[in-house]
Amino acid sequence: MQISQIYDHEVLFDYLLQDRIGSAYQLGYLDPVYGEYCQWYGSLSDSGELEAVLLVYKGLSVPAVLAFGTDLGLDALLRSVTPNLPDRFYVHIASAQLSLLSSKFAVSGLKKMVRMAILREQYRPFPRSMEVVRIGHADTGALLMLYRQYPDNLFEPYQLESGYYFGIRENGKLVSVAGVHALSPKYGVAAIGNIVTDASYRGQGLSTQCTSALVEALFETVPLVTLNVEDTNQAARRTFEKLGFVDHSLFYQGIVNRSG
Repeated sequence: MQISQIYDHEVLFDYLLQDRIGSAYQLGYLDPVYGEYCQWYGSLSDSGELEAVLLVYKGLSVPAVLAFGTDLGLDALLRSVTPNLPDRFYVHIASAQLSLLSSKFAVSGLKKMVRMAILREQYRPFPRSMEVVRIGHADTGALLMLYRQYPDNLFEPYQLESGYYFGIRENGKLVSVAGVHALSPKYGVAAIGNIVTDASYRGQGLSTQCTSALVEALFETVPLVTLNVEDTNQAARRTFEKLGFVDHSLFYQGIVNRSG
């Protein structure tokens, strides 16, 4: 197989569209607003057809590496580009590629995740007992304080520029929030996350209310919303199921470090 960087977004879109839920993050980051942060690599068959795509996304404090494609194509792609990957990065990867990745990186800390998704027509509104408001740059300090309770968060202040962060305040304190990782009106998809509630306010349905407000707003722009949740986190999965999210696929997620 031939391995090369891919610059044609329409070629990438056509390939990723075969599973727009499984490739939701890649489709989101394909939007021009994220272009400066993205490096795309592809493995091509002898006939020139894409077999796999790997995105190195540098818009986070820790770079992200997102893989999508056939096992054969991803094997060839990873063997070729692994020497050029960052020494430390956040990864989304299928179980079939774990053994190859583990030959060069420590992967013991990866978590088994579920990709969930919802289409506009599947959405079920959730009643709100609290006022849910849009969160902006003026709330950056409060957000950073809240996310300190969740060290695995992937929040970056620039994400607020999307306009799609929603939160709940109690006595002026930000206690719950939900936002977007990637959003592409052009390609019709959003990947949401960074959904957290202050530990002192859990059990009141605040995350569900924030997520509901976020999803409703996104459905004015895109027809598909996705998220990731840890496979064993049954409480969170039930929260998202209340809104109409359904399971799509399993994969592994987390930070890896180059061995040796």
